[in-house]
Amino acid sequence: MLKKDLVIVGGGALGMFTAINAAEQGFDVALIEAKHRFEFPPLQGEPSGQTIALNWASQQMLEAAGVWQHCQAERIGFTQHMHVWDTAFDAKIHFAAEELSLPCLSVIIEQKNLLRGLSIRCQQLSNIECLGAQSIEFFDSTQHNVSVSLPGKRLTAKLLIAADGSRSLIREQLGLLQQETSYDQSALISILATEHSHQHTAWQSFSASGPMALLPLADHNRVSLVWSLGAHQALQMQQKNQVDFERQLRIHSENVLGHLSVLEPVVSIPLNATHATQYFKNRCVLVGDSAHRIHPLAGQGANLGFQDVKALVQALCKARTKGRDIGHDATLMRYQQARWLPNQLMLRAMTAFKKGFASQLPAAVWGRGVGLNWVDNNPSLKQFFADVAIGQKELV
Repeated sequence: MLKKDLVIVGGGALGMFTAINAAEQGFDVALIEAKHRFEFPPLQGEPSGQTIALNWASQQMLEAAGVWQHCQAERIGFTQHMHVWDTAFDAKIHFAAEELSLPCLSVIIEQKNLLRGLSIRCQQLSNIECLGAQSIEFFDSTQHNVSVSLPGKRLTAKLLIAADGSRSLIREQLGLLQQETSYDQSALISILATEHSHQHTAWQSFSASGPMALLPLADHNRVSLVWSLGAHQALQMQQKNQVDFERQLRIHSENVLGHLSVLEPVVSIPLNATHATQYFKNRCVLVGDSAHRIHPLAGQGANLGFQDVKALVQALCKARTKGRDIGHDATLMRYQQARWLPNQLMLRAMTAFKKGFASQLPAAVWGRGVGLNWVDNNPSLKQFFADVAIGQKELV
């Protein structure tokens, strides 16, 4: 039987990031992942449509954790400007990194590139045991420990951290309830070639059909597409032939980057919002998508997860310093108190934005148009929203 301080279930980006942060604070960690073996070869060829938007704060956390230098820099897109506009009203807002004295607002990185950097760093740390291609058979908790059974192996730890995504088996088996909001939308994801340079700008338009984001990649003529549409409309759009689909892209982007060519099959992802009513139970705790999932409207999903990890590791370190049990409810309550409300407010804000920009009622169109222009011309408000977007400030 292997004894650890922490067992982390889920070896995706957030699970590995959690393991690294905990290990750097001296915790002995086992990291379990069912789908891969923590082996990611260097990326080649065209970028993948599975990209992650990381704000300035998240990038700094990855750099401090010794991860960023192991990612392939030549495949990372840097966002120095963000341009948002409403196609139904002459309204827009523009953010620039130089206004905030930053080199960039965010980065767009392929998921496999980030996973590769994280896995390299995990394997550099001797107090992380990576258990790849292994599935949990069952787990149970006692007053003092949590036990996890794998094929031919059993682990015990003070705490189990669930980083196993929005369909978390750990959360379900614990019986932790969650609030759910259905958007009746799907996001169409792909990589596009652009006629004109993206100018290191994230372009986001709002129209009657839904928000479309064109996110800059490393190549000046490559962007990541995230287009949120009604579920039925997304299906119809996905079924169009490539010529018709590209025509629709150009229309809905208002030709901002010229002709747009699809470089890989368009993937459709159903959209909804979920939030666990409680983050912990029986020496188990939720982080990231296992605890909450929000609309991709502002690209904040991964960033909220990184903030979760920061708060959780801080709570664990504080408990250890005071000689307290890191898996005790009192320790985990401190983490929940730090993160539940900020996550809930961001979830509600994204839901409100989604509803507000979806409405085509004349009053709603006028109101959001006036609002966008007002914020763009109000330096203090604009600064506040920019600080929230880059992770330097929370809504609460």
